Amino acid sequence: MNNKLLLLIICMSTLFSDLIHPPDQGSLNYIHVKFRWGTEMGINEFQFQLTNANDALLIDSLVTDTFLIIKDKIEWFSTYHWKVYPINGGWSSSYSFSTKGNSASMFTDVDAVYISLPIGLHEEWSVKSLKAGKHVLCEKSSTTSYHSALKMVKVAKESNRRILEGFSFRYHPQHQKVKELIANKLGEVRNFQGIYGFPPPSKDDIRWQKELGGGVLNDVTCYPIYASRLVFEKEPISVLSHLEFDENYEVDKSADMILRYENGKSAFISSGFNNYYQSEYSVWGSMAKISTRRAYAVPPHYETSVFLHQDDQVFETVINPVDQFKIMFDVFCNVITKKIENPYDFEKDLLDQAKLMEAIRVSNEEKRLINLSDI
Repeated sequence: MNNKLLLLIICMSTLFSDLIHPPDQGSLNYIHVKFRWGTEMGINEFQFQLTNANDALLIDSLVTDTFLIIKDKIEWFSTYHWKVYPINGGWSSSYSFSTKGNSASMFTDVDAVYISLPIGLHEEWSVKSLKAGKHVLCEKSSTTSYHSALKMVKVAKESNRRILEGFSFRYHPQHQKVKELIANKLGEVRNFQGIYGFPPPSKDDIRWQKELGGGVLNDVTCYPIYASRLVFEKEPISVLSHLEFDENYEVDKSADMILRYENGKSAFISSGFNNYYQSEYSVWGSMAKISTRRAYAVPPHYETSVFLHQDDQVFETVINPVDQFKIMFDVFCNVITKKIENPYDFEKDLLDQAKLMEAIRVSNEEKRLINLSDI
């Protein structure tokens, strides 16, 4: 592996929305393409044609704008020709582009892939990346089922590559402060209470799209669930959950659950898409309570705090701004380049989280307490 680590980012095609048009004889390293062309004043109807290298017509469409986004006709390592003309006008010059050339060498040199696609696409692109010999940092939630997670980890091990689920918040130093207070001030830990929610996303937000893995559990509730595992440093033994589904979108819009841990410890978790913004958790012990102010999505410029509640007093520890996302990437890159030892088992952690998420889904569907040992 080279001294420099090359990371490929796979994300939504909106990243390419600022392209003017594929340059003539250009080589693209993406296959969701936004075609754009100039126009004279007052012209707003165009005929657009796209052909492949064999001159087979793929698209012949009337367009009432100066751009057209194509997502499902263009393939990797292929050559295409396109042209456009205003209605009652002549054809433009024919432009060509390919999805090969530099992309082939780029993929050869890539060491790792960061996948920030919608959750419903995580398995597909994680597996493709791992089979191509790339390490994977996959955004949370890793996928939509425990079975899917098992497949992803199996491929990672067969490919001798690492896969990390991207809960960047765990790398924020405020959680180390929480653990320090638990060890020195809290006494015996009794329970964890975690909440995370915000006002409804817009109607076209991917969080409302069932086929893309939308819903509050996959997108939001996973954070306090994961935080409870960090606090207790163990996996729960059972779960009882209730998910409220939106009748228009058929995805869960709120989630409430109780996770039972060993020795009578428990986690109470609530989240939703119809809430005043909250992003926090607290830990209740026999001698004190610890609470956070901004626990999960912490902007890099944001100063946050950890509070110790004890003897009718509140002691605040201010945590200076850090970029938790950058810290996560640094750890991941240093592990896969073997600059540091793995701080925890990435793959086991991903599977433990996926198993718990599956138990939560089953509990909601069957309306009963589910033991993790039954998953």
